Amino acid sequence: MAQMPDHNEGGKGHRVRPRWTWGALLVMLAGAAIAGWGAWAMSWAWSIAGVLVLIGGTAAAWYGGLLYDIHSSAGARAELHDLVSGQSHLGPDPHARVDQRNAKEIARREAQQLRRRQAATAASKPRLFGRRHRGAR
Repeated sequence: MAQMPDHNEGGKGHRVRPRWTWGALLVMLAGAAIAGWGAWAMSWAWSIAGVLVLIGGTAAAWYGGLLYDIHSSAGARAELHDLVSGQSHLGPDPHARVDQRNAKEIARREAQQLRRRQAATAASKPRLFGRRHRGAR
């Protein structure tokens, strides 16, 4: 995959705070679990409490920039480092455009990598009766 920069050209973008985004995700999951348990137990109090926790987690996710946290090409280790160190980064500007030449080059490299992976997967699969059947190429 192509490496994405951690910042945007010109410094435009949205601040992403990994501690807030991951913490908010945990709070939202807890809120959904509490609301679900409240619905199962038919308890308005627990259901409303769960929804309030869910809303709080959603607000924290919005503040943390969850919707702009898309630099996943950096890998899990880099994400964990950002989480532990508390570093924030700029997410992409939703109105930014990709240079057409750059996009074509990235698409060409991605297609080559996909073909290589597919060829490696096809070569590693066992053949039925020791040969390929007529429909395969």
